[in-house]
Amino acid sequence: MSKKLNVVVHDLYLEIGHCRAMLEVLRQFTKEDFTHINFICFQHDTKEKLLPNFDGEVSFSKVPFPNIKPFILKSLFFQIYTYVFKRRLCLPQAKTITIGVCAFIGDIVNVQFVHHLWTKLYFEMNRPSLFKRFYKKILLNYLEFSEYVYYKIKKPKLVCLSQFIADELKEKYHYALNEIDVAYSSASLEDFHQVDTAREELFMELCSKYGQLASININEPILLFVGAFERKGLQSVLDNKKDHQQLIVIGKPEVGSHIDLKKYQNVIHVDFTKEINLFFNLCDCFVFPTSYEPYGLVVIEAAASGMNIIVTKEKVGASELLSNVKGVSFSSDKTIGNLMANQTVLETQERKNNINERLPVFEEYSWQEAAKKWFDAIST
Repeated sequence: MSKKLNVVVHDLYLEIGHCRAMLEVLRQFTKEDFTHINFICFQHDTKEKLLPNFDGEVSFSKVPFPNIKPFILKSLFFQIYTYVFKRRLCLPQAKTITIGVCAFIGDIVNVQFVHHLWTKLYFEMNRPSLFKRFYKKILLNYLEFSEYVYYKIKKPKLVCLSQFIADELKEKYHYALNEIDVAYSSASLEDFHQVDTAREELFMELCSKYGQLASININEPILLFVGAFERKGLQSVLDNKKDHQQLIVIGKPEVGSHIDLKKYQNVIHVDFTKEINLFFNLCDCFVFPTSYEPYGLVVIEAAASGMNIIVTKEKVGASELLSNVKGVSFSSDKTIGNLMANQTVLETQERKNNINERLPVFEEYSWQEAAKKWFDAIST
């Protein structure tokens, strides 16, 4: 097996979810596993931020014109450029991993999203303007066609984030059992854990940075939602929340979204934060009624902090790991209101008990275990 590896992705930043999941796997490798990792991308963070402890060589092969707009043109250009200049961009005699259908040059695909499952749901959940609807129709059909070309015709090896995604791709594209693997993502327990800070002190610390939190009453339960508003199910949370219930929303809507948070009482909005673990520790219950989530790393990260969790069971990869786990409730349109209404302030000991009950899951599905799955996939 070659000890060199190419990884292909549009933009390589630690804060981007699909990048973080791949990087956490790569961080488990040493020079004994791979002497050289080469990233092919438009833009990237520094090596020190991406792979701070990797003792092998790290290089970057950059694709030009990173600011092409709209996204469909940027994506198409990336596919064509990487295909035409593959020899120049890639390390020779090395396996190549692509993140999804960003490029058609991979030996292995890190499947973090399946577009044909999302297209119909998108138009059911969103009411875009005529122009945006036209653009989205073209974009989503193009991404579906990219999947068809890549998975049906080129047929690289696939590594999926969840079993339901693997089963879907096996059936649709007629993959054999040895051509597709499942490597569940994990949570970094160094970054996501129970903090020692008292609730009052934690609240004051966050208030000093996010003044909009000042209206929160920490003696009452606090619900937390994180993610893109539409796909992650925020409307369902808002429709089922009682006026007195407190909800912190972290994330942004799509352009032209019809979700207006100002219409709802006791809803606090934070566009973006790098201190998500502190919010996990301040809040009592993480609510995530998404309709489609190939994995949902944020659910596992919230679980690692000890929060109570309300999450959809079907078509959510992370839910495959959380069955029969203390403090995790699976919701439907009919039950989410009652589940939210029954939340109480999460006491320190109860949070600790949740974490202890979940430790076997974190140990079985650690980043080290994910890396072993990936290493086997690369080696074969």
